[in-house]
Amino acid sequence: FGWGHVSGAEVAVTPVAVAVAVTWAVARNASWSWVLQDVLGVAVMLLVLRTLRLPDLRVACVLLPLCFCYDVFWVFLQPMLTGGGTSVMVEVAGGGDSHEFLPMLLRVPRLSGPPIIRGAYSLLGFGDVILPGMLVALTRR
Repeated sequence: FGWGHVSGAEVAVTPVAVAVAVTWAVARNASWSWVLQDVLGVAVMLLVLRTLRLPDLRVACVLLPLCFCYDVFWVFLQPMLTGGGTSVMVEVAGGGDSHEFLPMLLRVPRLSGPPIIRGAYSLLGFGDVILPGMLVALTRR
């Protein structure tokens, strides 16, 4: 198959990973599915952090502030420029009209706060974890 070296641990964990992914896909709208979505998300983020490397600190010093400005623009400034409403980034992360949360963000239910907020989710995009994680990985080398 051309897969290269596959360890025994990878073979042993594959059925568990497939079971988690299939369970999430089938029950993704259940109230408890956020746990499986976050498990899948953390696995993807760890894979990205193992695979991609920043070459040096100069790249990090340019990349991280630019990504920060990108986030600020699309989450906070874009709604003001387009006449209010929800930002495009928040709308896509929330699944739009279908409310289908795709596994591209971590979501955790809010357990406290006013009743109007209770039952909602706090959302954290993968980029908000991966980019700083790449900087941490660079400082470890």
